Order: sequence, then C-alpha cells, then structure tokens
Amino acid sequence: MSTPAVPESTLHLPADIGITQAAALRNEFLKFLKQDADITLEGGETERVHAAGLQLLTALLRGCRAAGHNWQWAQVSPALHEAAHGMGLAEELKMPALTMAADKEKGDKESV
Repeated sequence: MSTPAVPESTLHLPADIGITQAAALRNEFLKFLKQDADITLEGGETERVHAAGLQLLTALLRGCRAAGHNWQWAQVSPALHEAAHGMGLAEELKMPALTMAADKEKGDKESV
C-alpha cells in the first residue's frame, strides 16, 4: 500500500520583491500555508529584490517549516540568486545553483 501523494501548490513570485509588494506577497503565502500542501516557489521572473523582500521571504519560509510543509524552488532568477547570496541567506532559503541557461542570461545582461 503506497502513501498518498501530498498535493503541491506553486507560488509565483513577482518581478519586483520589495516593501511595496510585501503585504500582498505575505497574504498570498499565508493562503498557501492554510492548505495541506507542499509549496513550490517560482522565482524565475523575479528581476528586482529588496532587502525587505528577502527578509519577508525568509520569515515566510521559516513559517512554512514550522507548519510542517515542505517547499522547493522551481526556478530562481539570477537577480534573486544574487540577492540571496549577497545577504547571506542562500543556505537559509535553500537557494539552488543557477542553471547554465540562467548563468548565460546573467552574463548577457552584464555585457550590454
């Protein structure tokens, strides 16, 4: 007899994660925590990350762990990856390594 699969929900992070988006992002994340589902974070389209946004994301993911939910990243943009590493939060956020495609995209933007 196999155990039933835990449902999964995907939270799409906005292009700009900053103080002005914090309340909306918090409210959306809290909806996910009320569900009995694992959470997948989609951060591939995030272009700008403020310190306040990273603090909120860190607090929300700590809440996720405390509630017994698993979570994972579907995609992480170069901007999100760089911000998490720059703030020393990459390990806390379980930030995955950038893919080669994302590395190329980051390099292309820097050379412009």
